Amino acid sequence: MKNTLITFAVASGIALSAMSVFANHHEGQKHDASKWEMKADTNQDGKISLDEYKAMRDQHMQEMFKRKDTNNDGFIDEAERKAAKDKWHAHRQAKNDKCAHHAK
Repeated sequence: MKNTLITFAVASGIALSAMSVFANHHEGQKHDASKWEMKADTNQDGKISLDEYKAMRDQHMQEMFKRKDTNNDGFIDEAERKAAKDKWHAHRQAKNDKCAHHAK
């Protein structure tokens, strides 16, 4: 039971992190899940199969990788990882500052 709970907690954390990354990569854009889902329905049958969902997720992951691999060598080295992390933190800080400003 304890292992199941730990596994569930880890899986939930990973899922939430992935959603956060997906949401945050649309800097300044309103995220519309239904538009994303409709893009995933590549055969336009009104339903999204597991294969269609996986293909959309894989495409998204490739785009994220390309943004982080700034020297286009096929690897994300420590400097690129740090630059991406710093950019993300700066973006989050700007959003927090904007929220704090609106709250006044």
